[in-house]
Amino acid sequence: MTERSRARSPIVTRTRIARTLASGVVVLTAACNEPFRPPAGFESPSPGDVLDLAVGERLTVNAGDVPGGFELRGVPESRSYLFIVHDSRSSAGGTNQVRFHTSRIPTSLSTAPSPGDAARRVGRSVGSGDPDDPFAGWYDGGEDRFRSGVRRDLTARGVRAAGRGGAGGPAVRASVASSVPVSGELIDFGSPVEIDGSLATCTSSTRVTGRVRAVGERFAIVEDTLVTGYLSDADFAELLDEIETVAWPVDSTYFGTPQDIDGNGRVIAFMTGEVNRLGAAGFFTSSDLAVADDCPTSNEGEVLWLLAPDPARMHGFDPIPTDLIRQRIAGVVAHELQHLIHLQRRVYEAGGDLDSADLPWMNEGLSHIAEEVAGFYVAGRRTGQNYALEDMADSEVRTRFARYHLNDFRFMREYFEDTAGVPVLIDGPVTRGELQKARGFGYLFLRWLADRYATGGPQGIVASTAEESFFRDLTIGGAGLRQSVENILGALAAIGVSVTWEELFGEYVANPPLDDALDPAFGLDDVYGIPSWNLPAAYEAAADNGFELDFPNGFPLRPKLILLPTIPVAGFDEDFDLDPSTAAYFRLEAAFETPLTRVHVTRPDGLPFAPGSGIRVTVVRTL
Repeated sequence: MTERSRARSPIVTRTRIARTLASGVVVLTAACNEPFRPPAGFESPSPGDVLDLAVGERLTVNAGDVPGGFELRGVPESRSYLFIVHDSRSSAGGTNQVRFHTSRIPTSLSTAPSPGDAARRVGRSVGSGDPDDPFAGWYDGGEDRFRSGVRRDLTARGVRAAGRGGAGGPAVRASVASSVPVSGELIDFGSPVEIDGSLATCTSSTRVTGRVRAVGERFAIVEDTLVTGYLSDADFAELLDEIETVAWPVDSTYFGTPQDIDGNGRVIAFMTGEVNRLGAAGFFTSSDLAVADDCPTSNEGEVLWLLAPDPARMHGFDPIPTDLIRQRIAGVVAHELQHLIHLQRRVYEAGGDLDSADLPWMNEGLSHIAEEVAGFYVAGRRTGQNYALEDMADSEVRTRFARYHLNDFRFMREYFEDTAGVPVLIDGPVTRGELQKARGFGYLFLRWLADRYATGGPQGIVASTAEESFFRDLTIGGAGLRQSVENILGALAAIGVSVTWEELFGEYVANPPLDDALDPAFGLDDVYGIPSWNLPAAYEAAADNGFELDFPNGFPLRPKLILLPTIPVAGFDEDFDLDPSTAAYFRLEAAFETPLTRVHVTRPDGLPFAPGSGIRVTVVRTL
């Protein structure tokens, strides 16, 4: 076990002494060998104060409380600061328009500004990934449209959940599905997909016949009889082994155990051209938990719908190579199984209805945690070990990355490239690509949250039992079926962490850009970053080992770079919008000599933000 994996406390040791700014703002440091904790925030500096942070120290204030702006001390040395402007509102609605203004204050140390722009944006990843990957289109917005359509149709029909029972759990319905599937037998399914590929949740007349190809203790794999001939008995046996030994233990440990409302003792993994025709990678539909009298297409059971091999493009818009199914489908099962467990626990354990699932960013974030943990589990790795994908040159490791981590890294890329425009808290349809950013945020935020707060207890399958319990609590949302921010804060309260969303989000925002970015000599790797990942190194390793189309420029989170000596006295402005729970990043840097610099965060008209706007500023000195 590495030093980093042994202790993830935000407390480190440094040799510093306490000092006080002109305004009385105390910068908390410590004497030799005493613990130092970078503070979450201070009282606000008053106009004219000079902000003189040590490396790794952090200041967080409400933007409206600093009308005079921040002044960075002029010194004859290199310095670098990370400024993060973040919108700490905890509910959807409205956009804050922001201006980030920097100006150089002439002093005896100042030199004339160098020619050129005061700010430049470093290279960003602009690649959209492999254009031939059919998974990309589905996750780019197709899945959100599908889930929104199902939700709309079920709500309009007033659909009830099938198999509700009393205190002992859901009742087992009497039907032909009540017996354990037998290899080779045929099963009839109702499909929510029309013959033209459109979604008709409860009104589709499409019926599909599947043949049972493999039966295990927890799963039965069924193959659409119209897509046979591509996968062998050995392929089905291998897939069954993977999902039985990886997806089941991971998902049941982290999220809970599926119900068995159809009484067959198995989750059906149905590989069918219906998914291809919908343009999907795979899905779980809540309509399969509906009473069939209310929703005739319901299969009243636990069914995961999976993409089928289709090299000749007979059943969908894109050819689906058989090797793609072999390599990727086990990860899809881990992802979709969380969705099934998520809704079933909220319906059958907490008494909710078929519209009880958490908001998309949380529900999808949990499913991406399922993929990640499955990848760690099959690789024999544990969380908190700063994984950098060091062995990506090995073909088996590349396959595992594609199966369990590739989607997570793609969605983080989308989030990192537009951290200010993520529709995190929206409950409802979003435009094409927006859900990808919300997925990336949801996954990364949940991973950081567990690494930071859910670390106690004995070892579990890849992390502590505290982490496992924490995710199970998030899945069900407590007795009140909590959602989104309320769900996060409730789950933290259950483990003894009392915090507001403003404080929590303010703590989080500095971590992604500083992951493994500070000089190790400062001993701050346990203060900032994502403990389970070395994200910059992992992105580089992926790009160097077969995924250059997805990650052409390495780590995608590139704060806007402002070179302090080049700022004109009149200043430099950057205007942008922030939605609730989003952030914009700026790196202010000087080599050899740092001029006295003023930074203002205001509205575009130059006026300060009013109380309650939610706009906060975090400053971290990084060099």
